Amino acid sequence: MRVICWNVKKSVEAKPATTRLIAELYRGEWRGVICLQEVSHAQAYDIMRCIPNAHIYHACQIWPRSSYKREKWGNLTILKNLSGFNPHVLPFLPHPEKSLVVTTEMNNSIWNIINFHSVTGVGHKEKKGQQYTSLFTYLMAYRQNVILCGDMNEPKEDSTNYEAIECWSRSPGNREAAEAVFKGPRTHGMVDAHIEYARAMGSQSLTPTYVNGSTKRRYDHIFVKGHKSIQYFEVRPVDKAISDHWVVRCDLAVSDA
Repeated sequence: MRVICWNVKKSVEAKPATTRLIAELYRGEWRGVICLQEVSHAQAYDIMRCIPNAHIYHACQIWPRSSYKREKWGNLTILKNLSGFNPHVLPFLPHPEKSLVVTTEMNNSIWNIINFHSVTGVGHKEKKGQQYTSLFTYLMAYRQNVILCGDMNEPKEDSTNYEAIECWSRSPGNREAAEAVFKGPRTHGMVDAHIEYARAMGSQSLTPTYVNGSTKRRYDHIFVKGHKSIQYFEVRPVDKAISDHWVVRCDLAVSDA
């Protein structure tokens, strides 16, 4: 199963180039999922026209009451050579359209794909903590196969050692809530695919996924829990005129249930 994650960045000027790159990522013989963040209604329509036979789900169609920045945009999930069912947002989040859950089946195993986008910025201090608290509660409720990916806007201090990861602490509770997710193997059982692949390759370095001027951070993640092994992981640079986030890809070997 291939998992691709990318924050496309809401940009009218870059929209055609964004859609072309998504179509390029979709091409080839593989099975899996593409999880996108910051997708407007217009962008979603363009993607559906460009990839007409895919199973595509847009959070803003499921949760039309989007209020984030007064725009109608949210997460979008594309399944390739897989069927999806029970698409839904997490309604208890401050901005439900910044989440999208789709269930699929592969090798007789049921997988829940969670596409997540953390709020950020001075105006969302409390909401970010609420988001992560709700997400952690949701993850703890799942004992089956889960893939969580998205633009997490964390961490502040990165490491291949889970215990050394530190998250931002702009308001009380934010840091603890986010670190409960990022230090996951000891709690909800999910592993960070980037960290696990780096360890397997004997590396202590992690590639940034958010590049804006001199700011370089690993904000885009793929977490996995279930019957799998991580075969490959890469971060693909993207022209800064299109997005300040780079494309993250992970290939998993999924065993039978």
